[in-house]
Amino acid sequence: MEGGDSAKYPWKAMAFLMTTTATLNYASSGLQAVLELYFSKFLFNFTLGGTLGKQKINRLSTTCFNVIVALQQISALVAGFLADLLLGNYKTQVLSCLFSTLGGAVLLFTTWQILPSGVSHYDLSIAVKANGSNTTSTHLHLDLGLASLALLLLNIGIGLSTVQSVFVGDQFTEEQEKEKARGFGWYYLFQNIGSLFSESGAPILRQTFGFFICFASIVGTVVASTLSFLSGSFCYRKVPPVYGCNCKKRIPNAEETANLLTEGQSVQQHRPPTFGKRLLAKVKELKGIIAVFSPLIVYWALFFQQNSVWVLQGQRMNCYFGDLHVPPDLMPSFNDVLVVIFIPLMEYVVYPHIEKTMNVKIRPLHKIFAGMTAAAISFILAGLLELYIEVPVVDCRGNVNLAWQVPQYIAISFAEVLVSVTVLEFAYSQAPNNSKNFATALGFLSQALGTAAMAGLAEIPLARKAEFFVYSGLMALVIAVSFFLNRNFRYRND
Repeated sequence: MEGGDSAKYPWKAMAFLMTTTATLNYASSGLQAVLELYFSKFLFNFTLGGTLGKQKINRLSTTCFNVIVALQQISALVAGFLADLLLGNYKTQVLSCLFSTLGGAVLLFTTWQILPSGVSHYDLSIAVKANGSNTTSTHLHLDLGLASLALLLLNIGIGLSTVQSVFVGDQFTEEQEKEKARGFGWYYLFQNIGSLFSESGAPILRQTFGFFICFASIVGTVVASTLSFLSGSFCYRKVPPVYGCNCKKRIPNAEETANLLTEGQSVQQHRPPTFGKRLLAKVKELKGIIAVFSPLIVYWALFFQQNSVWVLQGQRMNCYFGDLHVPPDLMPSFNDVLVVIFIPLMEYVVYPHIEKTMNVKIRPLHKIFAGMTAAAISFILAGLLELYIEVPVVDCRGNVNLAWQVPQYIAISFAEVLVSVTVLEFAYSQAPNNSKNFATALGFLSQALGTAAMAGLAEIPLARKAEFFVYSGLMALVIAVSFFLNRNFRYRND
């Protein structure tokens, strides 16, 4: 990390924040990497295995996974309100640390409670044999209740942490625009480092030692993230919240009220704006950003399927590369490797080359449209692979190698660099100073709506091969709608 002036560059603050980002993202991405299998192979299989069939458990697992991801994004919207209107970025981040730590502790306790004595893996037959057939009915409500509470607290905490991207920008002054841009680059880099280690490490721990040890590593990084953030409190630049309507009028006292009434003025004219008025003011000033983010709902719905539906697809494939077994929930970590490669490749090679050779300026909307196209292509590839897996040929099913998922992961990783990174930059650069958290939260709201929609679609009894092509078609339709809505968008710096 470089700065133009080493005396002014917030080295200490950035060091603590980057450590916080990497460790918390390990917890967030690691949880997502194993969560669907936790539902299908452990929680629901152990508690509901006697009443639901395998297909229903898989669909219920997909639905719950999407609901959990949506909960994170809704919490991000709440974080935007809290940071802009009430607490500021620092206090909102502290609240995030408290929720995450408490939720992680409850999740670890719940997993230990469900796990029978002497059983280290998630295999239901071993668990039932060791603990007796009546265990599932006896502890059903307690197990599901504690697991729900734990995931609720943990994911709310992770969702609230989304204000950290704006908090990174707060560490720089207005004159440090170049240093600030580099700071955001380091922030996203450390995010992906955390994801890379978790999406590879968490599935390996899950497969080797079981869910308890896997979740222990996740909870450990949550605690490390909390300690890292709080340890840097002495060196942070803490910007107070800026109220959305830029109105700081106070409520008149009794004497002032009498004078106002004598002068024929309304007391209401001197009251601070209500929360509803502040919200309305923010929505009006961000209507251009809302128009850009709204069509992205389908993109986010497709993007998050790499940790759910694609993992289930991988379970029906040959996961051996010679003698090496690669669990299907390890594949999303390949996405992080590609993102780390693609970001500098796009920023320092592809974008400059296109602008120089074609004499055009690449704008954020150009990147977003290209990214949505790449997402549509990734699901076409997934659908073609599904058709191949289901070919009714002797010895074909189950022998399609997991490596055939690589092309669809390349396409979705390319989409992530073009869309996900650009959305963060777009929200920060195009929003007014008093609404940067709220604008960023709107991006997460579009993610929440996308994953919530997928939670409902997962309940529709469609064949997987049909779903992949339907999602790709929806993405193509959204690209056309987005182009129509944003064809006349004007950037703030134009």
